Amino acid sequence: FFIDTCVAHDYVYFLTTFFWSQWSLIFAIRSIIDNWHGSWRRHACALSAFWEYMKRKGMSVEQLARIDKPYIIIAEYITDIIKDQSDAFVIQARTSVSTMFELMGRQEKDIKNKVIGQLMLKPVPNTRKVIREEIIWKMEQRLDYIVQLSSQRDEVMITVTELRRVVKTIFMVYSVLRLSEIQRAMLNITQIDQRMIIICTYLLKGKRGKVKITLKRVENRSVCPIAWFEAWNEKRKIKTIDRDLLWRNCENKRPLTPEECSKEVHIVMSNAGIDKKHSVTTIRVVQCRESCFILSQINGQTYPLRPRKRSKTKEKN
Repeated sequence: FFIDTCVAHDYVYFLTTFFWSQWSLIFAIRSIIDNWHGSWRRHACALSAFWEYMKRKGMSVEQLARIDKPYIIIAEYITDIIKDQSDAFVIQARTSVSTMFELMGRQEKDIKNKVIGQLMLKPVPNTRKVIREEIIWKMEQRLDYIVQLSSQRDEVMITVTELRRVVKTIFMVYSVLRLSEIQRAMLNITQIDQRMIIICTYLLKGKRGKVKITLKRVENRSVCPIAWFEAWNEKRKIKTIDRDLLWRNCENKRPLTPEECSKEVHIVMSNAGIDKKHSVTTIRVVQCRESCFILSQINGQTYPLRPRKRSKTKEKN
């Protein structure tokens, strides 16, 4: 009986360990996929179509890995799909297959070629947006709305969700970051006693890489990012700690998705009276168009639109 009990105990322990390891692996894979940026999802879709093309040609993965001039395969593939597929599909196919060869260790000179450039002369211009008349909205319009909310903030009359929306929006205004970069941001609050916080994130376009943006106190508390963040963090059930992800749901169980962040910023824009046809990206466009030290007339008083001191330094990899 003792031996049978030991065997059963070992068997149960083995099954528990096995299933737990499998669940941990599945959870890890799902987490990786959830954290993929949209471009990687498009790469996966485009590479699936490329693999079907390779199977029709009868080429295996081993043969593909031994190719010395990848641009020949890319040019042949573009020639095959350019007649039947949309311009956007052709551009994505070119990008995805080129990225695949880069990850395989191929040199850029063996991937990019003038032949491919000639093949893409038609699809690339066709996908460019038509330049239309731009309707401009003023940043004061958004800041006036935030100033109106500041009195409710000081009287603790705003919900934690409403505070998070304003904090997210005002961080975009002061940092001039894209929403996708704000959504991935982590916060360094070790110097918050000196009225300073540092946003740590990654630049996804242009000069890509790690970036730190320091936000400092603004004399006018109505538009001060530090004051808004402290009001939001004070009302949260679980406070933001150093190097923690900024944006989580009300229960703090998971990070907010880019779609959820976009909806929250849209709500602030709509409440400020900005037309719904303006996208979230116009926040950055307006900020980049206006000068660094532009003064905004808010409720008859002059306040700096941005902090007077702000550092934006790129970390060396």
